[in-house]
Amino acid sequence: MAGLAQMESLPPAYIAHLKAILLSSQYPYTYSPYDKWSNGYKDWSNLETLGECKEFHDNENGWTFLQGNSVEQGELWGGCMEVLEFMKSTKYWPN
Repeated sequence: MAGLAQMESLPPAYIAHLKAILLSSQYPYTYSPYDKWSNGYKDWSNLETLGECKEFHDNENGWTFLQGNSVEQGELWGGCMEVLEFMKSTKYWPN
C-alpha cells in the first residue's frame, strides 16, 4: 500500500501499471521493467518530505534476477516487512 500512498511522487509509468493491472481486462498482463527505479521512500517521520521517493536511477539493464537461472519449486512465505515485524510474538507468527 505504500506505493498507493506515494502516488504523487511516482513516475507516470507506475500509475499506468496500476490502472492496467487492476482496472483493465488485459489478460495475460505483460509486466515490463520500469525505465527508472528508486530504493524506497524518504523518512516518513519528516513531514516536509512525507510521501516523496528517494532519488530515481535509470534502469539501464531491465530486469535483474538475483537467484540465478535455475528453476526452483517449493513454498514461498513473505510479505511486507513492517507487517511481519508486527506479527512477532503473536498467534499469527509461524512456528
